[in-house]
Formats: sequence, structure tokens, C-alpha cells
Amino acid sequence: MQPSPDSIATIRRFNRFYTQRIGALAERYMGGPYSLAELRLLHEVGHRPGITASALAERLGMDHGFLSRKIAGLSRRRVLKRARSKEDGRVFHLSLTALGEKQLPRLEETANMQAARMMEGLTPERREALVNAMGRVERILGDPTPAPIIFRQLSHGDAGWIIHRHGAIIAREFGWNHEFEALCAQIMADFIRNYQPEWERSWVVERDGDILGSLFLIREDATTARLRLLYVEAAARGLGLATKLLEKSFEFARSKGYARVVLFTTDSNIAARRIYEKLDMTLETSEPFAFAGKQQQGETWAIAL
Repeated sequence: MQPSPDSIATIRRFNRFYTQRIGALAERYMGGPYSLAELRLLHEVGHRPGITASALAERLGMDHGFLSRKIAGLSRRRVLKRARSKEDGRVFHLSLTALGEKQLPRLEETANMQAARMMEGLTPERREALVNAMGRVERILGDPTPAPIIFRQLSHGDAGWIIHRHGAIIAREFGWNHEFEALCAQIMADFIRNYQPEWERSWVVERDGDILGSLFLIREDATTARLRLLYVEAAARGLGLATKLLEKSFEFARSKGYARVVLFTTDSNIAARRIYEKLDMTLETSEPFAFAGKQQQGETWAIAL
């Protein structure tokens, strides 16, 4: 699927912002003697002495002609030296000169100071968010293979996020007011306070540190378990996560000896109702009720185990 024009515009806007922020377009980086491209070249050679020009071009994603000119310029300034390979006379190995080795620590300290200044004035929480976001961008763009999806139990910090996402996603989709978010908060609080690990279970779907969905199984009585707070992030829909969450809950309920699993939804949740039908759940009751600013039809679905 092709990226949308809005997503392309967002990436281009970020590129313009960040290249200006780090001084990538300046002739000399932070007023020093080298451009950002030259600094990156010196950094790579300093940490990989003997690297060839072709390997360096591949590692940095630089055009060979552009890289050749930069190497020549740094050689004239006596910070970089080239040695012809003994095995292949066409190949040159690169390393820093004594002057280059002397300058590199100071150059890297300047770069560290620039990174530190970028975080000045930010709260610890915003600094952590910035570092995590940068790491996530690096992982996404550096490795096109999606991170594995894991299903785990509720952990510290999850509860507030799951309540927030129910309000931000589900309430918005169905036009419900804050009453729905308050209900989600109450359900979550009751689950945490009254949790019975022998009979109850939570599932949080996560990929690369991002929560993609959740489901909670709560003991209603000796024979019945009730499902609450089922949701999947909009960007993760189509991966079958809701189905997998429900199947995991049925498997757990069956292992604990429950005779049936029930859940409550509304007739407006068409996508969810299709999943329930596919999993052989049946509609037990349907009745009108007023909730979260809307008059709607409430439905109880169940499956016999």
C-alpha cells in the first residue's frame, strides 16, 4: 500500500525541521572546522581504521564521487591518510593521521554537547520520550522486518494507557462522551483491586514497546467468566489481534473449568460482532439502554465451553 500524501508531507516536514535543528545544512558544523558530513566521515574512520573507501560509502550511504572529494579534502588538511592495499593496488585503506586522532575526541565532545543542548529545558519525562522516539525511528527505518508481536499480562503503566486509548479511540469512533472513559477506569480499578490470579487474566498486546490492544477476563461466578476492555489500535487492525485475544481468553477459561464466557457490546460495533459470530459466539440478549450520551442497543454475547 502506498503511503498517503499526508504521511509523506509529515516526514518531509520532520526532515526539514531536524536537518535545520542539528545544523546539517551549515557549511561548518557548530562553527567548527568541519561540515557535518566530514565529521561523520572522521568518526567512522576513527572507529574503523583501515576501512576502504567503498565500504565507507556503503556504510554512510554516500555517493562515491562526493565521498572521494571529501576524502581528498581531509587528506590535504592532514587529518586523514590513505594507504594502498598490498593485495589490490586499486584499493586504498583509510585511517586517521596523528593530527586526526588528536582532534577526534574534541570533535566528538562537541557533538555530545550539541546533543545535550538539544535536551536542555526538557523535563525528565520529555527527555525520555524524545530518546525513546528516536530509538523507535531508528529501529523502524533500520530494520524493515516488523518486531514480533507478544501477548503479556498487565504491567506497570499499562492501566492508564489502556483507559486513555479506550477514550481516544473507541469513544471517538462511536461518538460517546466521557462517561465511557469513566466506566473503563472503574473496570480497570476493580480488576486491579480484586484480581484473582487463579481465575482471572489480562492480555496486553505489544510490539516494539507499543501497546496494540488488550483484553481482560474477570470471574463472574463459578461457571461464568466475563470479558472486558477489548480493543485493538486502529493501525494494528487487520492483523487478527482481536480474534487471537478472544481465542486466548477462551483457552484460559476452559483450562479453569468455566462453562461459558460472556461479553457486552452494542449493535453499532459491527466489526466486533462479525468476529464474535466467526468464533461461534451467540447473541443471548439485546435491549435498548442510554449510555455515554447516546441511546443505543446493548447486546450480550456468549460462548459455551
